[in-house]
Amino acid sequence: DSVDVEIMLEVGGFLRKVPCFIESMVFTHAGLDKVNLEAKEKWVQQAREDWKFLLELRQRELKSGGLLFQLKLVTPDVAQGQTYQTMMTAIVEVLTENGLENVKEEFNLPVTKRGKTQLLEPFEGENSFGLKVDSYTETIHANPAVGENPTKESIMKCLIDATKPFTRMTYGPILEKHDVSKEKSEEMCNEFVDRAYKILDPTLEFLSYYERYPCAEIFCSKF
Repeated sequence: DSVDVEIMLEVGGFLRKVPCFIESMVFTHAGLDKVNLEAKEKWVQQAREDWKFLLELRQRELKSGGLLFQLKLVTPDVAQGQTYQTMMTAIVEVLTENGLENVKEEFNLPVTKRGKTQLLEPFEGENSFGLKVDSYTETIHANPAVGENPTKESIMKCLIDATKPFTRMTYGPILEKHDVSKEKSEEMCNEFVDRAYKILDPTLEFLSYYERYPCAEIFCSKF
């Protein structure tokens, strides 16, 4: 019932729930500095609780001496923030055109990023769950999906191919809950993505993020 090695790849970025709605901010972590202090604190606290909760669950599965590896995106990225605020604009446009503007409040994506302090906090003091950090490093990872010599076209294709199924998985159930057929919800989700990247296409400001992105690598062991 226990394992020697566990690997988590960015799963720690997702929250169990949206702590409070933030207007026009689908990818909320990228814009928390722009919202009021009360809302920001709710998101920060939810991220803190869920990160500790996830680590507690994982350590239960580890044998004594077992290893846990976590690859985690770190610190909000300005370019990515722009990308997903544009995505929110596209979503609201499509919802409104389809008579569904009243559901847009459900379109905060429960995802967050953390810096070094937040990532290492659960391992300190008496609340460490029996885990200790063996090493922590921040590095820049290349995105293999765009190839060794990425072009604007290859990056854009990579983004669209990756984002459409993720968007359908994330927002399809919300639309279907509001009596939108599965076929219609897929059509609308695909349109979200097409519109967003069409808006972003001339700027090129966000593309470098998808070629190389900052990550934290954390190696832990259970004592």
